[in-house]
Amino acid sequence: MMLPWAAAALAVLSACPSAYAMPPLYQPGDLDNNNGTANGTADGNSTSTDPMAACKLPAHINVWLSSGFAPNFFDCVPSQGTVQGFMFFVDFPDARANTTEVSPKGIYDSIVPAANDWIKTSSYGQVSLDIAADTSKFHRMPAATSSYGWESMTSEMHAQYVQDALDAYLEDQALPKAIDVLYVMAPPSASGFPNSLTTAFNPKTRPKSAGGEVMVARRAVTMGIDVYDPSHGYRVLDHETGHTMCLADYYPTDRTNSLGYFVAGFSVMGDSTQPGPDHFAWDKWRMGWLPDMAVECVAVSDMMMTTRHILTPLEQTPESGKTQAVVIAVSDTKALVAEARTRNGVDDQFCGPGVLLYTVDTQLSSGNGPIRVLNNTPDVYTCGGYPANRAPLSFEEGRSRSLTAEEFSVTVSLTDQVGMDQFIIEVKRI
Repeated sequence: MMLPWAAAALAVLSACPSAYAMPPLYQPGDLDNNNGTANGTADGNSTSTDPMAACKLPAHINVWLSSGFAPNFFDCVPSQGTVQGFMFFVDFPDARANTTEVSPKGIYDSIVPAANDWIKTSSYGQVSLDIAADTSKFHRMPAATSSYGWESMTSEMHAQYVQDALDAYLEDQALPKAIDVLYVMAPPSASGFPNSLTTAFNPKTRPKSAGGEVMVARRAVTMGIDVYDPSHGYRVLDHETGHTMCLADYYPTDRTNSLGYFVAGFSVMGDSTQPGPDHFAWDKWRMGWLPDMAVECVAVSDMMMTTRHILTPLEQTPESGKTQAVVIAVSDTKALVAEARTRNGVDDQFCGPGVLLYTVDTQLSSGNGPIRVLNNTPDVYTCGGYPANRAPLSFEEGRSRSLTAEEFSVTVSLTDQVGMDQFIIEVKRI
């Protein structure tokens, strides 16, 4: 579980029992990279004259992984270009890899290429994963799986695991330089590690008598056995890589509700087993994958009449003159977003094509519902198991064509549709 942090204090990480365990608590350090994707200040106040500024809700530094636009508060891995990664494999005295059945190369080949294809498709080719790997063997960890306390792990315990893995590897090999993400892969036999975790600190080697400690990457991802579950598979790596780019968890981390409680099956950062796991348009905009020209901004305070918008499906590559998200800002911390989802790209098994509506609240931390899908379609458990998988507005029988968001004082209606290429909506203030 990734927890909120404050500059003066550390807290405890508790691994989530779901397939998507959160990174441990951020440990404040040198944030020397301040090339964020949009405008904002440490106190959350926008300072820009950008005409889109009303909709670029600023992030809040005191909200863990606040889902707003901001300078790079958390020293994120870049969300554009090539992510330089390195992967090595470990096993344990009590969970030795069965090398007659699995090999490091076989594991790598079954996960990394597919994960790279997924993120390249989702980002319209703007991100790729260049993950080199040492597939020569499984490096033996010094302690049993039970010693790491995966189900009650603190950030200190996670750091110990990463340090032990580095020690085990560095006994035989040297790490490459200039790594964005270090991936440590456990074997399928490591049942004590049900979930994958991403660190919120820069992994370093242990201090040596000469030269001191050396930073090896911006983040480390410690892969658990969830990645071997066919229902999760390579998308676990995409989920954890999303954390390295400082994307929040969109499932509830308090263990009281299902993985799809907040966002159903609509994001890889929620329940990535679902048939519509593409990143939200809001996140694609924040990461620089969607340009400003693909977003229409509506400030509720300035609305005098009904506005009309033509949405192009999110899965299509952005083009001039096409809108892929409508952001309706109600304040500097809250917005309602409309986007069209269809059965294309990484959403090729999508349940219910149409116009998806969801709220963004930059004051809610990771795991506490910073994004929440809106749904007034009658509960029907169809594909994916979540009723809200059919939440998008649609002309399909039995589904809603209009939704009123009382908190935002607006009604969004689907008024027309041209095949699966254009979805016409109206936004009306009430």
